[in-house]
Amino acid sequence: MPVATSASPPAWLKVCTTCDRYAPVTGSIGEQLADALDISLRAMVAAGRLSLRRVPCLSGCKFPGNIALGASAKTKIRLNQLEPADADDLVVLAERYAASPTGEVPENEWPDCLKGRLAAVIRPRL
Repeated sequence: MPVATSASPPAWLKVCTTCDRYAPVTGSIGEQLADALDISLRAMVAAGRLSLRRVPCLSGCKFPGNIALGASAKTKIRLNQLEPADADDLVVLAERYAASPTGEVPENEWPDCLKGRLAAVIRPRL
């Protein structure tokens, strides 16, 4: 397993696998998004720069398709209204997030399809 450096701690990407729990279809949007991300993120995960975590809830039920990016001592961000087709663009954002020492990635540097989908920003305690 690669050793993390203090300049850039390994990041994680959490995917809510219960989104959308109210949809009448088999296989939630969250599960489908997690499966698509699992494929798209393999290189980052293999390099030890990111871990993909499937979680039961990210508190965004009104706006399904939730993910959160975070790392120790970095700003955490949550996006919503995502779909499996957004996986490759999420990888671009995850790369930029992982490379940022603070987790701050200006929204004008996000892939266009992700702009406007920011749901929460949680800055680390000082």
